[in-house]
Amino acid sequence: MKKISIVSCVILVALVAFSISAGAQAKGIPGRIENQQHRITQGAAQGLLSPAEAGTLQGNLGFIRSHYENAIARGTLGQEKGRIMSMLNENSRMIGKKRHAPVRKLY
Repeated sequence: MKKISIVSCVILVALVAFSISAGAQAKGIPGRIENQQHRITQGAAQGLLSPAEAGTLQGNLGFIRSHYENAIARGTLGQEKGRIMSMLNENSRMIGKKRHAPVRKLY
């Protein structure tokens, strides 16, 4: 009986972990854009980002958002997803490592 309970608990934990992972993946690019927007806003509010740095990062994010929306409109998201994810990765690194390296425009 104990073995069945343990197995049931393990299966339940695996299902919960899988559903959380699937939810994060479902957000995809829009979720990452939203997350970076929040990080930039928080960094500026806490004084970790100067107004100029926040402006540059915000400009990058606007460019990425526009690129994403245009790719959807053209029906080329599948081809351009790698480039968009790469730009999101770079912008995210700049937000996180701003203290060690200056931010720069991606466009």
